[in-house]
Amino acid sequence: MYDQFKIRAEGVSAEVHRFPAQAEALEFLVGFLQSEGLADKAQHSAVFAACPFLSRIDRQPLDALKGLHFASYPGTGRRSPLWH
Repeated sequence: MYDQFKIRAEGVSAEVHRFPAQAEALEFLVGFLQSEGLADKAQHSAVFAACPFLSRIDRQPLDALKGLHFASYPGTGRRSPLWH
């Protein structure tokens, strides 16, 4: 199933990564956002949608990133601030 998803995603120029542990996924994500020049200014920010991953990790490394904002899916009852 993962391989099929990866093939389809790469077919539309998306990157797909798989990690053996959540800590490694978090480390990759923080490093990727930093390398992309994430900053708290127009054209340099990112939005992270609420998901189960966020509830299972220590969010401190993500919270420390300037320019990263959190949003929730409609109907989940969980709201996080979202700035533009």
